[in-house]
Amino acid sequence: MFTQLLIVTAKKIMKALSDFRQIVEEYPNSIAVVDAGVSLSFSEFDTVSDALACRLHEGRRENSNIVGYLGWVSATCIVANMAVLKAGQCIVALDAENPPAVLRELIAHADLSCLVVAPGYETLAAQVFDGPTIQVDFEQRDRAAIAVFAAIETVPTAPATITYTSGSTGKPKGAVNSRQGLNNRRRRAVLASDLKQSDVIPSINPCRFPEQLAALSTGVRQECFDFRTDGRADRGRQRPALGVPRG
Repeated sequence: MFTQLLIVTAKKIMKALSDFRQIVEEYPNSIAVVDAGVSLSFSEFDTVSDALACRLHEGRRENSNIVGYLGWVSATCIVANMAVLKAGQCIVALDAENPPAVLRELIAHADLSCLVVAPGYETLAAQVFDGPTIQVDFEQRDRAAIAVFAAIETVPTAPATITYTSGSTGKPKGAVNSRQGLNNRRRRAVLASDLKQSDVIPSINPCRFPEQLAALSTGVRQECFDFRTDGRADRGRQRPALGVPRG
């Protein structure tokens, strides 16, 4: 259970979010994210993730700020990651390749408040989660139609992501990454990869949020590849992936 990690004291807007806002202002019509069915400019990505952040904030549960994501890497995944940050919540990317029994165990352990579901995973979501599910509305691209979502202020130590491993005991073990830790990894990724606004990088794993955030905060275009089924996967693998140095 991670509810004890809830932080409610307002302190500081995450630097990655302010950097992203600046990119939206400078390059609103540049393409931010592309997958097999969706293409979003930075302005559209900001609007769609704001709309989802509003829904997450309105539907938050009193004793949990943990949001799950079920699916593979996609525009839905990247929008969900950004929306959760904006809403001051914490996200868990669930590996949809796991058996339903394993997913149910992880979901129960994390005590999710809701589950964001990628297209094609609705049936699996119904099998493993009894709570509210959300799908991203990619048609909501009209900024005038929604209120601008002011990112929730949180302390740097507030949890941003949880990554599950089996651990040495075979029991669920969640590694928590704070908002400051996520931002530090994002900064190292930007410095190590010398990212420029004109770059295009592949996004191939839903758990690699520091790399996704590095791209979003520098104006880099991300192309989503599902290396299990996507016919473009070989092309994606041949292109340099964005790496985050350890340490």
